[in-house]
Amino acid sequence: MKIYIESIASDIVEDNYKDGELDSTGCGLNEKIGIEVDSIEQAIEHLSENYGLPEGLDNYDKESSNGYLFTSKLVADHSNEQNGGWHEPTTEEKKRWILGKYKLYSENYSIKYHRIAD
Repeated sequence: MKIYIESIASDIVEDNYKDGELDSTGCGLNEKIGIEVDSIEQAIEHLSENYGLPEGLDNYDKESSNGYLFTSKLVADHSNEQNGGWHEPTTEEKKRWILGKYKLYSENYSIKYHRIAD
């Protein structure tokens, strides 16, 4: 059975090391993908290679899948820097975040897909 990846959406929320996720930044992603792959594993491989999402099915929540995959990743706001935007935090940024001296964010993704009979 093939998989059709319809779209991807994300919401970026402040992530406090001690208190967890806080308010949404209003930023994120919402776009059509529109590709067909041979398996859910290939879908995740495509998402990892093209959107920087985690590799491996164990990094996705399938509990309430019903046509969606859910995952998240930690990001840093580098928007005030050259070639800015939301990027993977450096080791130093993560250390400062744990100490409560730096703000990091969680980018929460939902990927809409459906199965196609062969």
